[in-house]
Amino acid sequence: MLETILGGVGAAALAVGLILTARALILRYLGGAQVLAQVVSCRKSDKGWYRPRVSFLIDGRTVEAESAAEFANEIPAGEERLIIYNKKDPQRFRFADSFRTNLVGTGLLALLGALFVVRFWIL
Repeated sequence: MLETILGGVGAAALAVGLILTARALILRYLGGAQVLAQVVSCRKSDKGWYRPRVSFLIDGRTVEAESAAEFANEIPAGEERLIIYNKKDPQRFRFADSFRTNLVGTGLLALLGALFVVRFWIL
């Protein structure tokens, strides 16, 4: 019974890891573009995390957007950071440096899930 539960947890981790990894790769290679953005401001949330607002140029027009992700440290206004934005919805973007970290994390989640499935459901 315990092996069935642990295999199920592994399958769930594998599914979530694969979905998140696929979404990130699709944004990066199919639906996204990179651009250098300037941090305009950084708002502190009620929980004490920081949510940066950036400004960047796309085809001669300025786009200003707030990050969906929150960070532990404030990013100073005026700092330039590389971002990956969604071509269809430029308001949705990710910082390129945290993108790589998140991609590694979701990939490891999928790998760990696969190991659980192999160990508890297959072997």
